[in-house]
Parts: sequence; structure tokens; C-alpha cells
Amino acid sequence: DGTLTLVGTFPTGGAGVAGAVDPLQSQFALALSPDHRFLFVVNAGTSDVSSFAVDKGSLTLIDRQPSGGLRPVSVAGSNHRLYVLNATDNTIGILAIGNDGSLSAAGSASLSDRAQGAAAIRLSRNGRLLSVTERVSNTIDTYVVQPDGSLSAPTSHPSAGAAPFGFDYDTRAHVIVSEAASRSASSYRQDRAGRLTVVSGAIPVGQAAPCWVIVDNGGRFAYTANAGSASITGFAIDADGSLSPLTPDGLTGDLGPGAQPLDLDMSRDGKFLYVLENGTGTIGWFA
Repeated sequence: DGTLTLVGTFPTGGAGVAGAVDPLQSQFALALSPDHRFLFVVNAGTSDVSSFAVDKGSLTLIDRQPSGGLRPVSVAGSNHRLYVLNATDNTIGILAIGNDGSLSAAGSASLSDRAQGAAAIRLSRNGRLLSVTERVSNTIDTYVVQPDGSLSAPTSHPSAGAAPFGFDYDTRAHVIVSEAASRSASSYRQDRAGRLTVVSGAIPVGQAAPCWVIVDNGGRFAYTANAGSASITGFAIDADGSLSPLTPDGLTGDLGPGAQPLDLDMSRDGKFLYVLENGTGTIGWFA
């Protein structure tokens, strides 16, 4: 029925940073490898990354390595490479993932000139493209992933809405972005060179502070978590990547007063949506 049972708490070996409300200002501060064997977690306070082996819901700390920069806030991984977004020095650390989940330095890349407010990093579902949102400079940087796991030079794109924050890929390599300042969401078509073309530009969410977004595994729906209005807003994603609100007022899911949702994710089968409710210290869920 989608309910959760607490298994345990597992130290990362590193340190976070102080702050009661979203101190990292990012999405994907932890991520599973595509084969679900390993979990990777940023330690922003010590500028490193921890890797865990996943075994029936339990976690075993395998390794902890430098992130390749300062203040890591977001991670994206293939089965062989981990890409770490470092917010302070605007870099992407590239780490090789061993068969046992161990990590080792494998290169780095820079964000575009004048990058500010790096918020999220994500690989396309086929692993060939990588994108980064920058909420302060209102920019989206894109990269082509080379056969050896290195990255091309960045291509910089202006955001269709203000303060692009969270984002996700659908199954057709469309990029769906939440825009906190303009209270909107946008979608982009991405070609093989990583270039973005706006499909739906700054569609009003109708709710406050839509900072995080997730797309279901079927690529049919996108949902934003709206910290300022304790709500979830849903969009249908058409085959061409265009967005259509599921509810006219944007109130697709109501979390109740004081929930302050800060992030969200979906179950693998797409039947349940889980929301981190910072205001109440709980995890909420929807069918």
C-alpha cells in the first residue's frame, strides 16, 4: 500500500552543513546507481562523497572520497561513473565507480562562465547527456558524455523561467525544470549535442516556491514540490515534451499546513509519490 518502515540510520563518515531549511539548496543530494547496487551521498561540509552498498534496504559504507571541488550538493551516476556538482567552485568532479562501489578520481569539468547557484545535476536516461541547473545565474548547462566517461565543454542556455532549480529527464530526453522565483515549470527538447530548445516555457504552477521536480519512470507525468504552499503540482508530458497542468489551480496534492516540502521522488513502479516534509519532520506519500 506504499507505507514505509524505518530500517535504520547509517552514518556517511562525512559532515553536512548547518541550517534548518534546505541548506544545500539543491536536488539529488543522494542518488542510487542505475542498477540499484550502490547509493551515493554528498557530504557538503567535508567536500567529499560517500558510497554505500545496498542490500535489501540495509546500507554498508564502502568508501568516502573527495568530491573534486568545494561544497558538493548534487550527484548523478551511471553504473561506472559518478558526477558530483560542487557549488562553491562551480565544478563537476568525475569519480570512477569500482565493482565493489569504491570511488576514485577520474577527472573534472567546469560549469560555464559566470555560473552561480549550482542546484542540480542529472544524467539523461540513456546516460549520454548531462545537465546542470544554476538558480542564481538563470542558466542551464549541458554536456555530452564521452565514451570514456569524460564530459564535453559546457553549452550554456538561458532559462525560460527565473531561478531554475530542480529538474528531471523524461524517457524521450526532454528536460523538465522547476523554476522557484517565477513559480513555473518549463520543458526543453535536447538534441544529441546537448543543445536545448524550449518546448513549454515558464508554465505557471499556481503555487509558491516550486523548487523540486520528478518525472515518473514511464515519462508521462512530472510533479513539483512547492515549499511555499505545502503542495504538489502535476503536469502531463506529451510526446513532444509539452506540459499540461493536471489541475487548473496547481493543487494536485495537498500536504497540509506547515509541511514545507523540500524534495520528492517516486517508487520504481510509479504507483507512489514520496515527499520530504521538512516542516513536520516526516515523509508523506500519495498514490
